[in-house]
Amino acid sequence: MIYQEPVGRELARSAAMLTQTAGTREARCLRPGWEEELLGTSLSHYVGIAQLLWAMAMNCAGRFDPASLEAPGAERICAEIPASTILSVVEEHFVTDTAAFRQANEQAQVTTDRLLRRYEYNPLRTTPLVKGYGPGLLAPVSQLVAAKASPLGIYYTGVARFGNAFAEDLGDLFEAYVGRQLGLLPEAAVLPEITYGANRSLSVDWIVVTEELVLLVEVKSVRPTAHLRLATERRVKELQRMLGRAYEQIDNTAALIASGRKEFAEVPTDRPVLGLIVTMEPFHIVNAPMQRPFLPATRCP
Repeated sequence: MIYQEPVGRELARSAAMLTQTAGTREARCLRPGWEEELLGTSLSHYVGIAQLLWAMAMNCAGRFDPASLEAPGAERICAEIPASTILSVVEEHFVTDTAAFRQANEQAQVTTDRLLRRYEYNPLRTTPLVKGYGPGLLAPVSQLVAAKASPLGIYYTGVARFGNAFAEDLGDLFEAYVGRQLGLLPEAAVLPEITYGANRSLSVDWIVVTEELVLLVEVKSVRPTAHLRLATERRVKELQRMLGRAYEQIDNTAALIASGRKEFAEVPTDRPVLGLIVTMEPFHIVNAPMQRPFLPATRCP
């Protein structure tokens, strides 16, 4: 709806990335037991709690009443996830109050223009439920309740606790996850990044070979900053900073393939070569005609 984020897919992606994908290097934070340490419960329960809160908010005028866990029929829910676990996780990760929200909101502001404020960070992404407004807990924006358990929501929770090490672990899993998705393409060969040269440089993250073309895929676990969302004068520099290296990687790899370099012998040179940059969070309108002139100039489409 408002955020154009499909709830079911986002919640499923958390499981697909964090429990069904193996990284390419040893993790520093995402080790056995990380779920309980960070979330206070298993990832399965955490996602289930977010789904429960979202469903109740959507069907109960934006509210979740903890007393509903004792109502008739709730025993089926609590048989899957104990009520004590639901309440402790909700209090720890989902709830704020008026004073804390106002403080977070003031710290998040970049612009003083009230019409542009909507494009900045919304503290309800961190704590989507607010107490102190009548019975139970209020969800001012119901869609953000489920987003708390999406890969992006878990990213923010993990970085707040563990710092950049968590971001690097998740970035490694995201790259591997994209490779898993590419592997579903029928009649396509998917090659991982290729090491070449005396300096052991790296190609793009994934090379997909089909009968029609060669697709060079570079994965970046980056998110658009406030300057991009607000379209300020710094947006071009921000875009270059976050995605410029990806464009370079695609062009460099395309040139290496075309030159017949031995490390790339498995990649055919008799068909078109295209590039694809995959980001963890959407960069809206980045390919729009008004934005494309500000993107890095490349030889590879």
